[in-house]
Amino acid sequence: MLLLAAACHDNEVPAPPARAVIAQQVTETIAQDVEHYTGAIQARYQSVLGFRTAGKILARPVDVGDRVGKGDVLARLDPADAGIAVEAAEAAVRAALAERDQAASELVRAEKLTSRGFTAPALRDARRNHLNAAEANLSAARHQHELARNQLAYTTLHAPEGGIVAAVRADMGNVVSSGEPVIELARDGEWELVVDIPEGRLKTVGYGTPVRVTLWSLPGRDYTGHVREIAAQADTTTRTYRVKVTLSEMAADVRLGMTATAWFAGEQEKAIRLPLSSLYRDGEKPAVWVIDPGSARVQLRRVTIGGFREQEMEVATGLEAGDTVVTKGVHKLHAGERVVPLLTNTGGDARNDAGDKGAPS
Repeated sequence: MLLLAAACHDNEVPAPPARAVIAQQVTETIAQDVEHYTGAIQARYQSVLGFRTAGKILARPVDVGDRVGKGDVLARLDPADAGIAVEAAEAAVRAALAERDQAASELVRAEKLTSRGFTAPALRDARRNHLNAAEANLSAARHQHELARNQLAYTTLHAPEGGIVAAVRADMGNVVSSGEPVIELARDGEWELVVDIPEGRLKTVGYGTPVRVTLWSLPGRDYTGHVREIAAQADTTTRTYRVKVTLSEMAADVRLGMTATAWFAGEQEKAIRLPLSSLYRDGEKPAVWVIDPGSARVQLRRVTIGGFREQEMEVATGLEAGDTVVTKGVHKLHAGERVVPLLTNTGGDARNDAGDKGAPS
């Protein structure tokens, strides 16, 4: 019997060793939802400039990206026709002036003759009416002269304010009409970021809402701003609302048109977040492996996912604070398996949290 017992003892299969797993203890954190939207840097005041008269562009001394000051010449039209009009108006003024002077002299002569009784008062009245008409013609001629001079001045396009040439709509040799866009000027002053926000996220955006701004071409830098304008209605195609964020201060190397991202802080709420690597599927339902604190065995528990992020998921239901969840190697486990949890903190540093229990033999 002793030999038989010894033989049976030798044929016993040893229990498999406990598997070491990376795990994380569930905690409820106060999470603040942060939404981000991408747009472009623009000047708050951007003017589309054109000539106030028609003509052929003779010169355009500025190009896209040039910085100009107030009053600088942006473009010129051929002034030949406008110059001829000014000369004709000056000649008309001289003729009207001569006519007025002659009418005044005739009135003086008629008044003298009438006072002496040599002519009838009707002749004096006729001369007075002639003078009034001559003065009116002179006034009209002077106004026409002023208009012609203005038209000549309009052949030169000046910058109304200092800024940067954002776009050029016409080049030398083009014949443009009055008011046709020629130069687009981004005025100096406030710059802003323009983004489009879906209607479902407008609840987190309001006038004056602080915004953090980052630029794709200048990583590592943060800028501040606030919401200045929200479109009154959605775009008919994209169904998004255009939002303009005024920037408090920008570095000298920031240029118009740069791609930027606006970060909006949403509402604060309690949330349970776990790494995406802890997600497992129980059939078609999401689940996680939970470690029983007494037996150190894993059991599959179904959960409801509230949302996904780049490296994390939010668990809406199924877990409670204090639960220990396996976060790596979940596809190698089976129900009831004994494990040795190596707990990690949010920074991802593993530490042996098995205590004095050690690995079961």
